[in-house]
Amino acid sequence: MAWTESTVKSWQKYNKRTIRQERNLRADIKISGVITWYFARPRPLSDKKLGTYPEVSLREARLLVTEQQAS
Repeated sequence: MAWTESTVKSWQKYNKRTIRQERNLRADIKISGVITWYFARPRPLSDKKLGTYPEVSLREARLLVTEQQAS
């Protein structure tokens, strides 16, 4: 299922640390409700932090992933 803004908002209510991934976009969801976006790169490279939600929206995070893939 594709992520939407309402899906992402619902993640802020999780009561445990969770990681979600859609293609090369990874969401690290903390117990505090903070969601950090990462560009998931292939091993042995480490993931690249893109920012936190809501400062970086889902749409912006997807655009950043596209830019990272192109470079």
